[in-house]
Amino acid sequence: MNSLQTFLKKDSVNKDGILYSALSAQNLANKKLAHSYFEKYFNLNGRNPLAYTNLAKLYQDEKDEEKAFSAIESGLIANPNDQDLLDTKTMLRVHFNRIDNNIADLEEGLRVQPDNKDLILRAGLLYENSGKSPLALPNYLNGLKTAPNDYDLNFMAGLYKFNEGVSIKRTADVMDINTYERSGKEIETKAFAKFKEALPFFEKAYAVRADETLRQNLAYLYRILEMKDKLAKVSK
Repeated sequence: MNSLQTFLKKDSVNKDGILYSALSAQNLANKKLAHSYFEKYFNLNGRNPLAYTNLAKLYQDEKDEEKAFSAIESGLIANPNDQDLLDTKTMLRVHFNRIDNNIADLEEGLRVQPDNKDLILRAGLLYENSGKSPLALPNYLNGLKTAPNDYDLNFMAGLYKFNEGVSIKRTADVMDINTYERSGKEIETKAFAKFKEALPFFEKAYAVRADETLRQNLAYLYRILEMKDKLAKVSK
């Protein structure tokens, strides 16, 4: 950092140089020096989104939740709707267990832009990872009403049903022989019903894009559902 400090002494109002110094100090884990340069940068009315996102991450590392969010909010005032700042805000909320705030923002966004696929997918993933999983499928289905052939929406709807089936089937898979004879078949029937519900979504997505992961999922479903003709078409 000595060369950077020398550089700054020569040109104390070079905002780009000060920001570079702040980022370099942060990368070297010199938090005190990084804070000093960030302060100089903002005192010179620096407004680069990169400064706000990295200052927020610096506060995150220091476990200072309020200052981390304050840095992001200040950045959004200076740079409204900047995607990197918005993404960092989402990351901070996950890190500090504020997922409900993310969901509220996404739901508000969907009220304004109900056909925004990115918002639909992000909301669905948050629902699935925050104990609100039952909301995910209706969310994907709403998106498919206006984009019935969209690969991502079909894939996520199919994956939701597929994972339900896998979860149910796992219960039967770990049973001992006696327990399986009593209730295993009934449980497998429920699992296969979920797999059948996943198929139309996966098949439509595969028709749009022949993705390898999706091909493997389809092969698995065709195999356990004994759809030999379809299995032959996706088998390599």
